[in-house]
Amino acid sequence: MSITDPNAPLVVNLLLTDLDGTARNTVSGQVCPTYPRDQVLVPKFDQLCQGLRENNWTIAGVTNQGGCESLNPKTQRPYKSHRQAVAECRYFLKLAPWCDRVYVCPNGKMSDRDEVYVVNRWPGLWWRLWPAIHEHNGFGEHPYYQVSGKYRKPGSGMLELAIRDQTEGEYSEAASLGIKPKDMFEVQVRAVMVGDMESDKVAAQNAGVKYVPVEDFLSYDNVDDLTLGLQQVLSESA
Repeated sequence: MSITDPNAPLVVNLLLTDLDGTARNTVSGQVCPTYPRDQVLVPKFDQLCQGLRENNWTIAGVTNQGGCESLNPKTQRPYKSHRQAVAECRYFLKLAPWCDRVYVCPNGKMSDRDEVYVVNRWPGLWWRLWPAIHEHNGFGEHPYYQVSGKYRKPGSGMLELAIRDQTEGEYSEAASLGIKPKDMFEVQVRAVMVGDMESDKVAAQNAGVKYVPVEDFLSYDNVDDLTLGLQQVLSESA
């Protein structure tokens, strides 16, 4: 594919997926993991996503982890730390080689905070983001861009951030190849959200992203039919 054709955009397909109850279940039987290894991929979801990745889809996770603020009544401490939530996402990436990165919001439903961690495959690297602050691995703060919605779903923030990161990543890759900005394609990211909760659906609506319930996603027998189905979803008018 030419990336210097000025007459056509570079179309990038991005699948945004919820984690708990969608891409993974727990070994313990709890709703969310209680420690990093307390998770197992949903087999068919895993298989289909492997196929999508081979068909040049980029896949990113978007997950609420309100247990970082919800208090355990027995201990009066949060069910998990922010560091544990990040570690769980790292282990998820180890289980799911088709997933590029995970966005995790540690804030609860009633929280007045608005934070997200971006966890990717680079060893030891993650980002913690506020609406206008970017902290890299906890060392130093730098100006960062704002999103229009809160990060916690049903807010649109994590989805908006994933789309923006994908867009910027495509331009950065072109620049690394020595392509000048004036010669670059316009990048067009087409995103679909898959999830199992009403908050996933509303987050997609708030972000202007197409939504597919996980039961519909898993109803496809093979990745070719799934790819066609997702393309049809993307082509439907709002």
